[in-house]
Amino acid sequence: MQQEEKRLNILSYLKGYKKECFLSPLFKLLEACFDLTVPLVMAAIINKGIARHDSGYILRYGGVLILLALIGLTCSITAQYFAAKAAVGFAAKLRHGLFAKIESISFREMDEIGTSTMITRMTSDINQIQSGTNMVLRLLAIYRVRCDGYVVYGRCKGGSGICNRYSVTCDRRFWYHVDHDAVIP
Repeated sequence: MQQEEKRLNILSYLKGYKKECFLSPLFKLLEACFDLTVPLVMAAIINKGIARHDSGYILRYGGVLILLALIGLTCSITAQYFAAKAAVGFAAKLRHGLFAKIESISFREMDEIGTSTMITRMTSDINQIQSGTNMVLRLLAIYRVRCDGYVVYGRCKGGSGICNRYSVTCDRRFWYHVDHDAVIP
């Protein structure tokens, strides 16, 4: 129970950054969607443009690839901005709370804990928490979406999104079930 209270207490420092904690994974999710669209555009370029020697088609869809890359880059930079803003703010509030806690302890307790330990907690440990928060906000959503997308692409004929031999489903425990006999129109 006390461990859960401590965990809730630490997360309370993140409360002022709900918007950033929502927007960062959202923009990473958008980036992943644009990344997953690239193989479809490339398949169209190869199957229709190159196969038919249609240079206009190749140039049009090449422009679409550049546009997807620019939009993906913009989403990635925006996600990093919101993740960094939340992580830095969270670390600053946590550092302030830790400093207030250190000021409230007695000199005897301070001597028992040691000055070097407190300095380490105030600097290195909180920097690690800040980096971890930043990483979680940026990478939590994107890996799940990319893994799902690549599994579906891998199970689909030619990566076209239309499966002729496989049906891939995902249950609540995130286990993939592949039905080899399914025919999807």
